[in-house]
This record gives sequence, structure tokens and C-alpha cells, in this order.
Amino acid sequence: MEKILSNPLTRKLAIALVIKLVGLFVLWWMFFSDTTHQELSPEQVRAALLQPKTK
Repeated sequence: MEKILSNPLTRKLAIALVIKLVGLFVLWWMFFSDTTHQELSPEQVRAALLQPKTK
């Protein structure tokens, strides 16, 4: 294990991979982990999507 981590390229790739994984987790947490969403009924979805557009 020490031999693998002593290689500078491997160390840089490992750091980049960790940073990207943390970034992906942060993006998921910001946009997809919302626990306060409200359940919509099919009628509410239909009304929102089929509502006439005004200019």
C-alpha cells in the first residue's frame, strides 16, 4: 500500500477522485436530498401542466 501511495501520479489521482466524489455528494445534497417536498395529487399535476399560458 505504501508503494502505491508513494507514486506522485497515484497520489494526485486519488486526491482528484476524492475531491470529485465530495463535489458530487454536495451537488446531490443541495438539489436532490430535499425532505420537505410535498406530495402532489394527480389533479394538481394536471392543473399545473395543462394550465393555459398567458402572454
